[in-house]
Amino acid sequence: MSDHHTPLAGGEVRTDWSGQWIWHSPQTEARNAYALFRRTFRTTAHDTLRIHLVADSFYTLYLDGRRCARGPARAHRQYQSFDTLDLDLPPGPHCLAVLVHHVGEVNATMMLGRPALLAEAQVQGQDLSTGPQWRARASDAWQADLPEMMSHFGFPEVCDLAKAPAGWTLPPFDDTDWDEATVIGRAGCEPWGALIPRDIPMLTWDPLPRPTVVASGAWTAAEADSLTPSRQAAVRARRRHPQARDLPLSGEPRQGRYVTLDFGRTVSGYLTLRFAGADAGQQVDVSYDELLTDAGTANPERTYAHLTDRFLLPEGDGEFTTTHPRGWRYVTIDLSPGPGRIEGVEAHEELYPFTAQPAFASDQGDLDDFFARSALTVRICTADAFTDCCTRERVQWMEDLYVHSLVSAYAFADTAMTRRALLQGAQSALPDGRINGFFPSERTNCAFAASSLMWLATLTDYWLHSGDRATLDAVAPTARRLLGLLESLTDESGLIASWPAGQFWEWSPIEQSGCLLLTNAACAWVLGRLGEQPELRDALGREDLTARAARLRLAAHERFWLPDRGLYSDAVLPDGTLSPVVSQAAHAMACLAGVPPEPLRAEVLRRIIDPAALGPVPVGEASLKPPARVRGPVVPVGTLWFAHWLIRALFEAGMDEQAVAQMRWFWGAYPDLPTFPETRIQGGNTGLCHGWAGGPGALLPAYVLGVSPTSGGWGRASFRPRPIGVTRAAGEFNTPHGILKASWRRDGNTVHLTLVAPVEMTVEVRLGDVSEEVSGPAEWRRSTTLSP
Repeated sequence: MSDHHTPLAGGEVRTDWSGQWIWHSPQTEARNAYALFRRTFRTTAHDTLRIHLVADSFYTLYLDGRRCARGPARAHRQYQSFDTLDLDLPPGPHCLAVLVHHVGEVNATMMLGRPALLAEAQVQGQDLSTGPQWRARASDAWQADLPEMMSHFGFPEVCDLAKAPAGWTLPPFDDTDWDEATVIGRAGCEPWGALIPRDIPMLTWDPLPRPTVVASGAWTAAEADSLTPSRQAAVRARRRHPQARDLPLSGEPRQGRYVTLDFGRTVSGYLTLRFAGADAGQQVDVSYDELLTDAGTANPERTYAHLTDRFLLPEGDGEFTTTHPRGWRYVTIDLSPGPGRIEGVEAHEELYPFTAQPAFASDQGDLDDFFARSALTVRICTADAFTDCCTRERVQWMEDLYVHSLVSAYAFADTAMTRRALLQGAQSALPDGRINGFFPSERTNCAFAASSLMWLATLTDYWLHSGDRATLDAVAPTARRLLGLLESLTDESGLIASWPAGQFWEWSPIEQSGCLLLTNAACAWVLGRLGEQPELRDALGREDLTARAARLRLAAHERFWLPDRGLYSDAVLPDGTLSPVVSQAAHAMACLAGVPPEPLRAEVLRRIIDPAALGPVPVGEASLKPPARVRGPVVPVGTLWFAHWLIRALFEAGMDEQAVAQMRWFWGAYPDLPTFPETRIQGGNTGLCHGWAGGPGALLPAYVLGVSPTSGGWGRASFRPRPIGVTRAAGEFNTPHGILKASWRRDGNTVHLTLVAPVEMTVEVRLGDVSEEVSGPAEWRRSTTLSP
């Protein structure tokens, strides 16, 4: 085997494969195509089979009929990752079977390649690697000519189960009428680039508790303006039973039947349905959503996604499992007229295997709940990538990445996914230096200002939590090119005057084009934080970052300030005048970046959180509408994503009491949701579990408990408690140096501090009259009296 390292690979590139890329035929293009592959063999003694495999676009691997894995993890086509699995083999006959689905459509979650499978495996002197020895056939069980489920990822699954060869994943199956696999080429051939070992764990496959039946009834077909299963399911005439009836769901001769299941929270996974007594072709539609209609069904057409899969049953009894992960809280199963029954439903959740760490606990039940639900929200929205949500999009958005990465570091002590996202962001950078809005993808229409600036912000926090110099060096050329672009976009005043694409930041009716306070403030904040770290300055070859940030802050204050209002304008309009629109979002970022001079900062923040100064909270995706350019109230933030920035600005300004109160105001608005939603007020398109809403998962340990890294890899850390409205807090952090433990307890005006610092870590403790540096390994305790 020969290996070498390439820029941005993030690992050792493997070039010497015994397996070859194969397909069932020489075809180079396909859309929504499925293919089946088999390789039989025999072992004479108990053994372990190690298999490396990758497919374009997805594979599901079976060994002797047992589902083993789905992959690969999404990756840039030129940096394709492969999976490695160890499979237990008892002596006897065996069958490796692989179902491959090639999407073949440009979207926001994958890049366009060509249909293929590549695997390498040897056991007991047998080479089982892909080549002409594998048997292959195209599958016509799945309908190909369908519209995409939505523009960001693949297709609904419409499968005629009778056309799927029974037992094809088992050793005894007769595949003599299958074709010999067609060899496409060796590893390294076009259109794929480097093949790199998967650098994140395989996803878990966990059984979910039995769901609750919340509705059932009968339906009859209605005229639909589309042949898509989701549209047909959405317009059916339904008669809901007064009391929900549990499974089995029995068919009737002249009308369909439905049942809706509640899994208690949003999940991402797969369903297995058991059926009995079916007529061949009897239809089962499975629809997914997070909300219920009046008929007690999931509405698969509530959003611009089309969230229904369809299965045509074979005659008799059996079971089937959905092929692709879906997101839902509620699942509605529609059974068409006929004698068949749905006997049972099971579900498995597929998630990234985070391990929770006790990073925050206090005497305030609501804050502890915010932390736990934030961590759960981010966990549900993490699979083979950080995704915005697991329901309608499943997209790795660069803007969303920042909160995901912070929560994964604080709540789970995990930086592996952040490392992968940073590398993929760099791999997907546009020629002019911008970071693409979502990745990996050829679509570049969403390379917003926020995407590029949040990539740089994530790089800084990744460095603080990991100290990973190799990754820093790998992405440094991308960062330098991006910094050059930011410099080139400035006008004579030093401000970023425009952006090559949109400047979307959040769902509220704020200015989104031209010279924006929000974009300039975010840039100043990002540059300032980069400049604070000597290693980052060294890797980027830029000693001027701090000075550039200072110039931006000064220029922004001078250009956007509205003296008569004591606030800032959101934007300089094309005619050179200041927009009358003022928003919490722009002011929060400006204050965090230090745009208002120090004596003015707290007053600006007080003005933008004053309820009397605020306009109505926007509903749903309000920023799709142009802002009303009139002098009006302050536009409130529309998302918990930007609530995070507002609260962070309050903490950084020393307004701890207001920060905790605002956190309770924003996240406390959802006492009945198990996770946190995309927008503050839900519109027709928004989701109830969105990763960018997980701010308290980082804010609470970093500010209320008061623990954060201040140099690369937790070499130095800060312990600065905020004992406002909380009488005790504690947390433990798994750092590259070992476990850091911190806690404090308030007794009247006295605060008792406890710290256990691991070796090679220095912790700066600041509270009241305590100002010390604690060098590990050490167990340290102090008490201090605060001013009343």
